[in-house]
Amino acid sequence: MQILLYILLISGAVWLTVGVPSHATDNHSDAQTQAITFKDISISGGMIPHIFHPTKPGIYNNLLTTMTTRNMDNVHIQFQPIRRAQQDFLRRRSDCYFISDKDVKVTFAQNFTINADPNDFIYSDVINQTHIKVYTRTDKPAIQSLSELTSMVVAADPGTGLGYALRTKLPQSTIITATDSVAKSLELLHLERVEAIVAYDIDVAAYYTRMKMENGIHNDNAFNLHTSNDSITCWKTEKNIKFIKKLNIQLANLRTTGELASTLAFK
Repeated sequence: MQILLYILLISGAVWLTVGVPSHATDNHSDAQTQAITFKDISISGGMIPHIFHPTKPGIYNNLLTTMTTRNMDNVHIQFQPIRRAQQDFLRRRSDCYFISDKDVKVTFAQNFTINADPNDFIYSDVINQTHIKVYTRTDKPAIQSLSELTSMVVAADPGTGLGYALRTKLPQSTIITATDSVAKSLELLHLERVEAIVAYDIDVAAYYTRMKMENGIHNDNAFNLHTSNDSITCWKTEKNIKFIKKLNIQLANLRTTGELASTLAFK
C-alpha cells in the first residue's frame, strides 16, 4: 500500500497526512493542495512527546497510522499543543480530536466549558485504557489509598491535568509541585525533593523505555487516581459516522489478531 506522509507547517501547527489519495501524485505542490482542499477527515491531535507527536513519535502515531491507512480514508492530523488542539476541534475547525476520553466533559472540562449537546459527539471504541497512578521510590512503601497522600508533597506534569482537575482527585492538604514533564517529576523524586509523583502509566513507561534504564520506582497496581478510555472523538456528521464505523472495524481486527497489543507495547 502506498502511504503518503508529509509534514506541512501552518501557523505553528504541524499537519501530517496519512492515507491513500484517490489520485496520488509525486508533485509536492499538488500534494500540498490535496491536504488543504480534500473534504476528508481532519483530526486535531494534542501533542504528547514520545506518545503522539509529529517529531517525537510514539505508540499512538504507529497505531493511528495503521488504522487509518487500512480503511482507505485520507486522514489529515494537525498536531498542536493540547489546549489549542481542543479549541480548534470545539470550534469545528476539525472533524475529530485525539487523544480523547469517551466523554467530552472529561476530555475538555479542565480547559473549556462545553456548550454543545453531548449528542453532537460520537466516539470510536476504546483504543487503549491508561491510568493516572501514584509512584514512589522502591525504597519507600507504595501508595495504596488517597488517605496516604494527606499532607504529602507530590510532583505532577501537565499531562495529569494540573490544577482543578487534579486537585479534585487529591486530598486538600496534598502539596502539588508542578513540573513541565514526567522526566522532571522523576528527577525530583529520585533527588527526594518530593515524596511521590502523579503521572499517567503510559508516560512513565515511554520514558523508561526510551532511556533504556531500570525505573527504580513502584506503585500499587490496584490504585488509580483516574482511568482514561483513550479514543477518538468526532462531531456527529454523516461523514464522521462512516469514518468511525470503519475505524472500529479496523480496531476490532487488530484486537483479534493481537496486533493492537503488539503496537501498544513498549519495546
